[in-house]
Amino acid sequence: MANSSVAKNDLAGRAGAQATYISVATASPGTAGTISNEPAITRQQTTWGSASGGVITGSQVTLTSVPAGTYTHVILATASTGSTVMYDNYALGTPITLSVTGSISITPTYTVS
Repeated sequence: MANSSVAKNDLAGRAGAQATYISVATASPGTAGTISNEPAITRQQTTWGSASGGVITGSQVTLTSVPAGTYTHVILATASTGSTVMYDNYALGTPITLSVTGSISITPTYTVS
């Protein structure tokens, strides 16, 4: 049975309330409770809006001093540091490649299906 719109919005809202810190990873960051492939950068905090249709969108964050490399995943975390990844395999649709140290801007979206 499919989730109702109300249930999807509730789940999306709960995810947003917990996963307020955003970062990137060069490969899968791992499963909940562990973290890997994250560069030594400062995670940025997003502010999530209200869920609609099971989708919640956060405010844009800009990660700075990101080392050169190819970034394939976004990390949704519960804290600014530590092994606090909320969801694994949150893959970017298109990897982001930096040839030199730079910045990456992300507007996070979480969808409950």
